[in-house]
Amino acid sequence: MSITTKGIDVSVPFYLRPVGFPVKEGNKSTARQISNWVDTKTPNIFKQLTYLTYGAIIKIVVGIFAGLIGLKKDNKILKYGGIVLALLGVGTFVGKNVAVMKLNGRLPKLEEDFFKEIDSFKGNQETINKSIKDLLESYDKTEIQSWLSSLFCEKPKDFTLHKAAIKVLKVIGGNEITKLLLNCAKNKNYPDEIRVNSLRNLSEITDKEVNATLLDCLRDKQNSFFIQMEAASLLGKRKDSELVTPLKDYLLSNGNIQNQTNDFYAVLQTVISAIGRIGGKEALQALKEINSKGILVSETQTEIDKINKL
Repeated sequence: MSITTKGIDVSVPFYLRPVGFPVKEGNKSTARQISNWVDTKTPNIFKQLTYLTYGAIIKIVVGIFAGLIGLKKDNKILKYGGIVLALLGVGTFVGKNVAVMKLNGRLPKLEEDFFKEIDSFKGNQETINKSIKDLLESYDKTEIQSWLSSLFCEKPKDFTLHKAAIKVLKVIGGNEITKLLLNCAKNKNYPDEIRVNSLRNLSEITDKEVNATLLDCLRDKQNSFFIQMEAASLLGKRKDSELVTPLKDYLLSNGNIQNQTNDFYAVLQTVISAIGRIGGKEALQALKEINSKGILVSETQTEIDKINKL
């Protein structure tokens, strides 16, 4: 019996892994990887058998052989010992198939339970927390992480799924949520609402890579003005003094507002506000320098006055 995925992925225990399946050191085997390996490499049946299956076969063969010798020599230890070993082998073989069936059946059940709860993720925080708690009590955290990440990759434009997946992954914690959010924020093929939602959730995470991603989203002119403005606003909310210099440099490079659209002017205004929100001596000096260059003089002076009043 082989492992199927039905569009879902999960880590596969060592004993259920085919003996011929190549695994890089330190990497886990997943159901999808094994399924793809079978489809593309078409290995022979002996390579597809799992370690547990071979263990069962060895037990059965050794048990039968020992039992036959015991019968021939009228040795009760060998006879009954062989029978027990053979029965253990049969039990292991059956257990392996049951484990695979559970693996194949459990994942669609997880999908069913998740989507049954997904509407509750639109409700208040108490309802959301209860739904997430129910999922975490029924399934292993690693199992949910792996499944949600792979499911979202297959349905990248489903905003409802995206929001629900993030809420669950945030409760679980770990690096999986950060990786998913970074990927979504950077990917221009995703709708703006998903990218913005990713950026907003990323801004809550203390990670230098988050700063870099937000700055990239601001600087990249291929992004919509909506994305650029959101990135600038979130950079200000992080209140990281190390962000003052790159924000100042952005304004000095792009501050010539002649022939600029209203949308881009709004982006520049948001960057000025972000520097002011960060505050401190670095921000004050940066705003004064920008002001002296004649860039958004009124807006920079407003932020300078705000800092001076503190």
